Amino acid sequence: MISTRLHVPMVSLQYGVPTISVFCESKTRVLFQLMGLERMLYSHSRMGEFTSLIMSRSKLDAFRRDYLFPDCEAAGKNSAGHLRILREPLRGVV
Repeated sequence: MISTRLHVPMVSLQYGVPTISVFCESKTRVLFQLMGLERMLYSHSRMGEFTSLIMSRSKLDAFRRDYLFPDCEAAGKNSAGHLRILREPLRGVV
């Protein structure tokens, strides 16, 4: 899953779909960083790396095989069903 938005990638991760965020907003960047997925954020400065990844079958296969998913269930439990945990880091960013 490659997206510039926030919500669809979060659902995708919960269903075990490897996710990349391209040209993301600051809230998406903070959330990916909190989940340990900062390496899956591709800004303008990383477009060469991103292009190399998507143009190579072997790199895509390795990407899918080695993708480290965050513990989405634990994140949901830790947030107590709401976004309180996410709001705090976002206050200074957004």
